[in-house]
Amino acid sequence: MRKVRRGKRRGFFWVLVLVAGCLGLAGGVWASPIPYYWDDSSPWHYAHFHAYAHVDGYSNGEAKHVFGPSGISQTDDADTAVDAYQDNPPAEAQVSGSYTHALSPGVTQRWTASSQSRSFLDEGGVSGLSASGSASTNIYVSANDWASFYANPSQSGYFYLDKPLTLRVVEFANYRGFDYGPNYNYANRASITWNFYLYQYEDSDNNGEPDSYVRQIAHVWNQINPQGISGDGEYSYAYEYFLEPGWYSLSASLSISGTVYQGDSLSVNAGMHLGAVPLPPAGVLFLPGLLGLAGLKRYLRT
Repeated sequence: MRKVRRGKRRGFFWVLVLVAGCLGLAGGVWASPIPYYWDDSSPWHYAHFHAYAHVDGYSNGEAKHVFGPSGISQTDDADTAVDAYQDNPPAEAQVSGSYTHALSPGVTQRWTASSQSRSFLDEGGVSGLSASGSASTNIYVSANDWASFYANPSQSGYFYLDKPLTLRVVEFANYRGFDYGPNYNYANRASITWNFYLYQYEDSDNNGEPDSYVRQIAHVWNQINPQGISGDGEYSYAYEYFLEPGWYSLSASLSISGTVYQGDSLSVNAGMHLGAVPLPPAGVLFLPGLLGLAGLKRYLRT
C-alpha cells in the first residue's frame, strides 16, 4: 500500500515539474508595445497616430445623402512629440448616423450606420490599430438605396532597440451580415485592408537620433473583400521579424469599409496588433526545459 501511494505522490510531483518546465519553455515571450521614440526637438523623429471615421447613406427617392450632404466624418491625431501641441496617443474617432423617412402611412424607410477608428500606443501590452463599423437599412428603402461606413486608423514612427527582439504583427477581422435582396449587384459587401512597412535606419553622425536610411526590411499588404454576407466570417494572419539593436521605423495602416442595400445589415470589427517580443537570455530556459523533459519521462514511468 505504501509503495503504491508513494508512486502516486511521485507521479504527481513529476507532473508539477513537467508543468513548471513547460512554463519555463514558454517564458520570456510576452509582447510589449513598440518602443517609439519621444522627441523634444527638431528634426523631429516622433511617432504619429491617426484615426478617421466616416458614415454615409443615400436615398434615390429623395435624391439626397441622408446623413448630410457628404455624410458624417471625424478625424483625430496624436503623437510622441514632447511638449507639442497635439495630444498623446491614442488617436480615436467615432461617428454615427440615423435617418428615417415616412414613405406612406405605416411605412417608414430607415438608414443607420456607425464607424469607430483607433490608433493606440499601449493597450493590452501591444501597440496597434482597431476599426469597427456597422450599417443597415430596412426593406422599405429602394433596392439601390444604401448606407455605408468607413474607418482608417494608422500609425508610423521611429524606435530604437538596445537589444535584439522579435517584432510581431497580428492582423485579424470578424464580420457578420444579412443579405436581403436576390440581386447580387446590390448585395452587402465589405473590404478590409492591412498595410505594413518596416525600415532600418542608422545614426551616422552619432548624435543619438536616426539620420541615415539603410533599407526597407518589409512590406506586407493583405485584403479581403467578402460580398453577399449572410452569417459570420473571420480572418487572421501573423508574421514576425527578428531585429538587431539599432534604429528602425514602421508604418502601419488599417482600413475597413462596408455598404448595405435594401433590407441588408453588416458589421465589421478588425485590428492590427504590433508587439515587441524580447529574446530570453541564453541558458535561462535550459534548466526549465530539462526539468520539463525529466518530468515527462518520470511521469510516464510511474
